[in-house]
Amino acid sequence: MDPMNWRRWYRYLCPNDEQEDPEFRKELSRLAVVGLRIIAGITFSIPLLMLVIRGIVPSLRIPWGQYVTYPILGVGFVAGILSLLPQVIRFARVVGWMVGAAVALTMVNFWLHVYASFPESVWQNPGPLTSILLIGVICLPLKPVHTFSLGLFMSTAYLIATLTISGFTNLAVVQFFVIELFVWTFVCTILTAVIYAQRSSTYKARQQTLQSFEDLCNAQSRLLLSENAAAQVRLVAALSHELNSPVGVLNSAVNSLLLALKKQGEPSVDRTKLDQAIRAIGQSAEQSCQRLNEIIHRLQRFTNLDRAEVSVVNVNELLMNAVELLPPHLKAKANVNLDLRPIPPLKCRPQQLNAVFSNLLRNATESLEGHAGVFVSSSTSNGDILVRFRDQGRGIPKDRLTQLFEPGLLVKDGRVSIANWGLFNSRSVLVEHGGDIEIESLEGRGTTVTVRLPLSSTSSSEVGPKK
Repeated sequence: MDPMNWRRWYRYLCPNDEQEDPEFRKELSRLAVVGLRIIAGITFSIPLLMLVIRGIVPSLRIPWGQYVTYPILGVGFVAGILSLLPQVIRFARVVGWMVGAAVALTMVNFWLHVYASFPESVWQNPGPLTSILLIGVICLPLKPVHTFSLGLFMSTAYLIATLTISGFTNLAVVQFFVIELFVWTFVCTILTAVIYAQRSSTYKARQQTLQSFEDLCNAQSRLLLSENAAAQVRLVAALSHELNSPVGVLNSAVNSLLLALKKQGEPSVDRTKLDQAIRAIGQSAEQSCQRLNEIIHRLQRFTNLDRAEVSVVNVNELLMNAVELLPPHLKAKANVNLDLRPIPPLKCRPQQLNAVFSNLLRNATESLEGHAGVFVSSSTSNGDILVRFRDQGRGIPKDRLTQLFEPGLLVKDGRVSIANWGLFNSRSVLVEHGGDIEIESLEGRGTTVTVRLPLSSTSSSEVGPKK
């Protein structure tokens, strides 16, 4: 025979997938322990049930019952104890194999006692032995060689016991039953190979899925960093616009105050008017300083620089900060209306929710045509916080609604740009917080985005992993 065929058969009987992958070996060991406990339960419960039935129905009692009931009951009990030991995890399949062999020998011993009293009985029927093979194949992650060796062991024990007791008087019957047992061994070996291959392929597919998910998370993290950089640019633009007015007023106040101080020494100056001017300059400077303080505090809340990464915040404050720090051209374009009702504090990652709200608000204002309105509301419902962004913009075509959260590429004005990544990342952040996002839109009528955040989070682990 071709040596390649020998290798193929060896690979078939002794697959080495678990030797190539230690993690797969650990997975099989875990499954083997679970299977061993199931087998122990079956082995222990069936004879126990037989004892109960015989106690209820005395006519079912047989004089040789102790040769099969109590030994199998003991095997099941010992197997159950062994399955609970942590040291057995590496040898669970071997223990399962030994349990099957012990039950098979117990059955053969029982049949010998039956034959001693009823020589003409059909005790030789090996049907119950095949059930041992099938239970092992189903419950344990056996290799084909394990199933084949167990079937070969039971066939040999059966053949030796049969020939020893009955000799060659029923040789044709014995041969038939031995052939039947070998056929079942062959069938169960093939079944084991198929199940083992399926376990291996399923494990590999799951590992590939986990790897793909990890790669996607890494790509998403990189994209979040890119979006954060873009958001910082927009923040700087909005911040410079916000600072321009109070800084300009403060600069003018300082210049006016210096000029007033110079005129104080002139004899022709009107002291009353000069004092009034100085007080007005002071008030203007004080108002500008207050305005600067408000901007600084709002910026601290927005970037969360003065808080832990996970903290308890008021979502309404995050929404107001997002509105205040809109880029100037969007502020001029949109009429943003707030309807923020009292809501309980939320344990979350404020930076991430700030980014989500800013992205949704920016999308709403950018969709407007002309000087239309954007309505932002907050409320509670069934233990959740509901935040809605409703705009009177151009809306979204119906065929695009199902693809809004699918990132991709978009050709616009002859340039290729990334599409839907903002919504994709926003939904990812909300899902990590245990929430969700829904979008309803009618083309030409506007869009409503509903954000749902649960109030039941009690630990930092419940608001998603760190990015």
